[in-house]
Amino acid sequence: LVVGDALGVPVEFQPRARLDAKPVTGMIGHGTHGQPPGTWSDDSSLALATLASLLEGYNPADMMARFSRWRSEGYMTPHGEVFDIGPTTSAAIGRFDQGRDQTAWGGASDRDNGNGSLMRILPLSLYVCLRSPDDIIAAAFEVSALTHAHIRSRLCCAYYSLLVRHILEGASLPGGMELATEQLMPLVPTDERTALDRILTGAIIDEPRNRVRSGGYVVDCLEASLWCTSRHANYVDTVLAAVNLGDDTDTTAAVTGGLAGVMYGIHAIPKTWREAITRDEEVMAQAETFAGRCLKPHVVNG
Repeated sequence: LVVGDALGVPVEFQPRARLDAKPVTGMIGHGTHGQPPGTWSDDSSLALATLASLLEGYNPADMMARFSRWRSEGYMTPHGEVFDIGPTTSAAIGRFDQGRDQTAWGGASDRDNGNGSLMRILPLSLYVCLRSPDDIIAAAFEVSALTHAHIRSRLCCAYYSLLVRHILEGASLPGGMELATEQLMPLVPTDERTALDRILTGAIIDEPRNRVRSGGYVVDCLEASLWCTSRHANYVDTVLAAVNLGDDTDTTAAVTGGLAGVMYGIHAIPKTWREAITRDEEVMAQAETFAGRCLKPHVVNG
C-alpha cells in the first residue's frame, strides 16, 4: 500500500493521456506535490495510523484520535507535515475534535463517497481476516464510517476486506470476488445495486481500459483496483498499471498495491522500491509487528 501510494504521489491529478505518453516506470519524486522520491500521502498516513491503533486493540475512538493528530501535528507523515487531505475526512475529523458523538463523525451524504476510507481499510481487513464474514463486514462498516458513513463507502470497504480474507485463504481473484459478493449481497440495498453492479457481478474485470475510471470516487477506485489486479500477474505490473490510469494516482495505486501485496507478498516488491520509501525501516518494522498481531486471536466489537 505504501509503495503504491509513493509511486503515485508525483503524478497525482495528471490525465491518463499524459501518462500514456510518458508512463511512470519506477519510483520518482517531485511532480504534483514537490515531494522527494518515496514520499507517501494521506493514504498511507491514515493506514499507518489505523495500524498503530490496532496494535493497541480495536478502538475506533483511538483511531479517530490518531487521525486528528495526523491533521494537526503531522503524526504518521513522512516529513512531519500534511500536504494532502480529502474534504470528507477533514470534515469528519473536525466533528470529532468538536466532541460530537461517533455516529456524527463520518459524512453520510451521497457526496461523501470519496475513496478516503477505502484507502486506509487494509490494516483493518488484515486484523479481522481470521474472523467470520459477518464480523468482517461489521468491523469494516464501523471503521469506514469514522469518516465515510454513506452505505456505498461502507459496502466497498466491506467488499475489499472480504476479498482480502478470501485471497489469504487461497482463492483466486475471481473466486474471491464471487465469495465476497455472495456474503455481502444480503446487505446491499436495492437502490445501491446499480452503482455497485460492475463490482458485485465481476463485470469490471472484463471492461476495456477506456471504461475504467480512476478518480476519487470510491466505486471508481475499487473498480480500478480490481481491474488492474485481474489484468496483470505480478506486483510491479499491477501497481504501475494503477498509477498510469491517471487522475487519483496515489490512492488508486495504494488500494491496488494493498491488494497486490496480499496476492504476491513482500518479496514481489522490488527491493529498490521498498528502500526508497521515506522511513522505510520504521514502516517495515511496524508492518512486521502488525502481521504477527493479525495471526493471534483478538476481540473486535466486544
